[in-house]
Amino acid sequence: MALPKTIFDADGNVKDYEKSFPLLLAHAKERDPIAQSLVGYCYLKGLGVRKNRLEARRWLRDAASQGDVDAMSNLGLMLEIGDGSSTNRRQALHWYGKAAENGSSFAQVNLGLMYLSGRRANHTLGLHWLRKAARKHDARAMLNLGIAYLRGDGVAKSPKSAERYFKRAAELGDEDAKVYLSQHGR
Repeated sequence: MALPKTIFDADGNVKDYEKSFPLLLAHAKERDPIAQSLVGYCYLKGLGVRKNRLEARRWLRDAASQGDVDAMSNLGLMLEIGDGSSTNRRQALHWYGKAAENGSSFAQVNLGLMYLSGRRANHTLGLHWLRKAARKHDARAMLNLGIAYLRGDGVAKSPKSAERYFKRAAELGDEDAKVYLSQHGR
């Protein structure tokens, strides 16, 4: 049983979470991974229902285990930052990795950033995932590649390459890239 299209706007976003939540929950209980992902997101953000991190994690995990890429990304984020509960870097990498392999540029950027940081940084993997997202015109990926070239993180320091990435990110509307350009551009 598919979710009714009437609950979504033209961009595919839920129009009214408060009105739609009971319907989403009913579909989620029927094991619809999209509904489970949306219910998890509702619990995570308090949209149409009271915030509940445990319920969010449960529904996101159910949807992610059925292959929902948005749920994988959101679960990775919850596990990375904790969001009211404990963090788990290994599990965050796992879920970001699954979402990144399935094409999520959000997960590719976050996975790349996780690999670039921490005690056991892996610049090769970090840059790989950022470049993959940048090829999809992801401004956050371009910004972070610019920072890597500016600092020489895993690549030869290159202000020229950094500026090129900052310009591309700024053209896509990234405000931080505009700041970097004003400070480090020519």
